[in-house]
Amino acid sequence: MHPALQQLIDNKLAHTRAQQWELPIAEVRQAFRALWTPAMTGAPSAVDRIDEISIPAGDAAIPARVY
Repeated sequence: MHPALQQLIDNKLAHTRAQQWELPIAEVRQAFRALWTPAMTGAPSAVDRIDEISIPAGDAAIPARVY
């Protein structure tokens, strides 16, 4: 595992007050958004195109994006 990723995981685990499944979902989502910032991940990569597709799944379809 890349050392920077290992450090991120170790830091997150060291400051966790409860397991994610024990917290309100809004709190988990906010913490996730705060974690994955451009300062942490770098600038977003440009993509040439994005296609919206549907994946057949029995009686329904699963919407998906192809980048």
